[in-house]
Amino acid sequence: MADVEHTVLEFDPLEVLVVDVGDLRPNPWNPNQQTPRVSAAVQESIERFGFIDPVLVRPHPDGGYEIVDGEHRWDAAKDAGHDQVAVIVRDLTDDEAKKLTIILNETRGTADVIGLATLLDDLSKSLSPEELILGLPYQPDELSDLIQMAELDWGTKPEGERAGGGEPGESAGWETINCRVPADVKAAAVAAFEHYWADKEAPDAEDVAWGLLLGHLAGAYLAGVD
Repeated sequence: MADVEHTVLEFDPLEVLVVDVGDLRPNPWNPNQQTPRVSAAVQESIERFGFIDPVLVRPHPDGGYEIVDGEHRWDAAKDAGHDQVAVIVRDLTDDEAKKLTIILNETRGTADVIGLATLLDDLSKSLSPEELILGLPYQPDELSDLIQMAELDWGTKPEGERAGGGEPGESAGWETINCRVPADVKAAAVAAFEHYWADKEAPDAEDVAWGLLLGHLAGAYLAGVD
């Protein structure tokens, strides 16, 4: 059998440590989200096979470690009654830790979009576009679109406030979204609104009608998505 030539890649050695669950703390920017079933599956896996996927952490300046990746595994281990977890410790700057959080969550497809957009927007303030996109699974235009999503202002009108007047409490829980859009997108939206308004004899205030239009447009778009 002919000899096979192998290429040896040099990496910094990874040392797996076992630490107390109380020595870890979550990071404040984790965009990861999980369904209840996925969370239960993580705990079932730990109970069945043990802690085979170490948590990635970095030293915390106040002592212990801050989680970079693996917060849900840490939570599951605590819920299962484990006092210790396996970790891999890396010395990482804030930017490096945030970047790894994005990479590891996005390659799994588990990141919350708004949380991800906020984190990317934060990183874009300290990294050049060339540095930011390295290692991320996006095309430049996709990355730009995600960062722009961080400018969305998601809020709820106070209890009892109704656009255009009306009885207090009549529209409690109305959600508002404010965002910046390019001029051509605004022009298209205005044209669509004027067409919609002409066909709809709605008594609602103008901003509510805008929301109704957005709902119709979103519904029409989703109806065409496989």
